Amino acid sequence: AEQEPGYILETSQYLRIVHNCLVTWLPGLDDALLDRGLAALGYPEENGSAASHEIFYRECKLRGIRTLFSGFGGDEVVTNQAQHLRRELLDDGNWRGLWGILPGHPLLKGPRLLKALLTRNRSSALHPVMLTYLRRHQPHFIVRDAAMARFDLVRGIRDSLGYSAPYRRINDFILENRLSPQVATRLENCTLMAAYHGVEYRWPLLDTRLIQQYLSTPSIEKGGP
Repeated sequence: AEQEPGYILETSQYLRIVHNCLVTWLPGLDDALLDRGLAALGYPEENGSAASHEIFYRECKLRGIRTLFSGFGGDEVVTNQAQHLRRELLDDGNWRGLWGILPGHPLLKGPRLLKALLTRNRSSALHPVMLTYLRRHQPHFIVRDAAMARFDLVRGIRDSLGYSAPYRRINDFILENRLSPQVATRLENCTLMAAYHGVEYRWPLLDTRLIQQYLSTPSIEKGGP
């Protein structure tokens, strides 16, 4: 990650992009920022990107930039890294395709293929990173343990933190998780917050034609070079 700013600038110079603004940190949510968020939205923000991205809106305002193009929709769909490809190929019995995407020397691919076959049905309901997040934050919940147990709140939280873990197919993950209601809330929250600073947001990667193209592309091509 520490090398990323240098690579971004090198790429920009190669493509002759003169104006660059690199932000390697995002400010904390202080009271003043939350107040501006309330003023812009009229209600507490539902997506944290709205207020935390204010630093970009300020930069646009400083430099007279009135239109901002968002990369939102890339990781979510059209440049998604197809992390479920191995599971999908396993379930489809596409051994040749699976062999082709396994990393390493051919002598090591055999054991890796065997391991994939032996563990094919091990599908967790919770992403390991999210599980760590839950364990770290649960002791600090403001609701008493008795109430958490009575209303089964922990299970509800666990269900919401599944992320990619429960899915076995790329398109299922895209349609049921990445294109869930959080897309609409981010669009609304960020559009209003940007407009509050005189900036109009555009969302080119959420073009329905691009999304349809990605969903229609054979899965083996989504995970390849």
